[in-house]
Amino acid sequence: MKHEQSFSDVSHDIHLLGKLLSLPAPPLDVAFEEVPLGTPGGLGPTDYELVAVLRFDPSTLAKLSQAAETAGSGPGGPSGGATVPERPWFPDAVKARVAKAGDGGRTVRGHAIDAEAMFRPRYSIGSALRVEGTDYVVLVAQTS
Repeated sequence: MKHEQSFSDVSHDIHLLGKLLSLPAPPLDVAFEEVPLGTPGGLGPTDYELVAVLRFDPSTLAKLSQAAETAGSGPGGPSGGATVPERPWFPDAVKARVAKAGDGGRTVRGHAIDAEAMFRPRYSIGSALRVEGTDYVVLVAQTS
């Protein structure tokens, strides 16, 4: 089942995002949404997926890339792309890096970075990607 939602469900509240994630530095700009997974209103707990686009200053991006190298991902982390849920509210610079994947999904070209340091108890699993040629990071996290 596809979840339809409006752009009004997208938040740009840096303070709120700081409560959901442990940010490495204050972002210059954010856009994010929390989407329920499963069947809302059904029996049992509902998990959520958080999709966030964060724009950082170049020094913060350099630190994130360096942390990926230290973690053994190689220079700048693996490149090529990662599957991310496509969102119509992505900034134009990120949309320009979205391409169709072989499985019908969408990929964003960039370098994987260590997302684990950004997680808090609510969102404990996921991944992050430094978008190639931009100051943006796309983070996808889920409750567990």
